[in-house]
Amino acid sequence: MLIVAIASFIMLCVVEVRVTVLSAFEGTILGAFLIADATKNIVSGLLIGILSAYIFYLLIDYLPRARREQKTIEVLNSLLASVLDAYKRCRIFGHETPLSH
Repeated sequence: MLIVAIASFIMLCVVEVRVTVLSAFEGTILGAFLIADATKNIVSGLLIGILSAYIFYLLIDYLPRARREQKTIEVLNSLLASVLDAYKRCRIFGHETPLSH
């Protein structure tokens, strides 16, 4: 998704700069289509939509999920450390030891 977002940004820059059409396309229907203002507006709108969707994906979905997974891994690591400590010390009630120890 990052590659698509970067490609969209590069294409948006190219569209906004208004690169000239190749000489082979000048005077043809395709050339007129490529230099039309409506084509520029539609393409730039679509590319801006792709970029904004990627940014919202990062802010709304990816970053909160990454934080939640990190917190879950910390809790699981402390739980595993508690169980391994109970086996290491050969305590019968070691499973009742608080996770902070």
